[in-house]
Amino acid sequence: MKALTIGAQLATVGAVAVLLHKVKELQQKTHEAKVALATGHSVPPVHEAAFAGKDRVITIEILNPLELAASQVKIAGPAGSVAPELIRRQVYSQTVSILKDQLAQQGVEAEVQIHEGR
Repeated sequence: MKALTIGAQLATVGAVAVLLHKVKELQQKTHEAKVALATGHSVPPVHEAAFAGKDRVITIEILNPLELAASQVKIAGPAGSVAPELIRRQVYSQTVSILKDQLAQQGVEAEVQIHEGR
């Protein structure tokens, strides 16, 4: 699970970096608007992109769930050959749990879900 934890930590750092960048952009826009209002000028236009966060998602696909599980739990190797989908589900479930915990530790309010498809 160390590789899974490292992957989750990297994803968390990336998510926090993106969020911090967005916050800085919004702070700059707010400052510009305050200066414009204080000096009697019109407020600069607000770009829709500043509020488009709902349209953005971060996806993570674990490319080696069976190998990852086998490296962390001895029984996962044989179980992976008998019930690979069960092992995949467990790895993804554990990833969600780790991501939620680590994002919360960073003060990030995030919705972390597993979406099945393909």
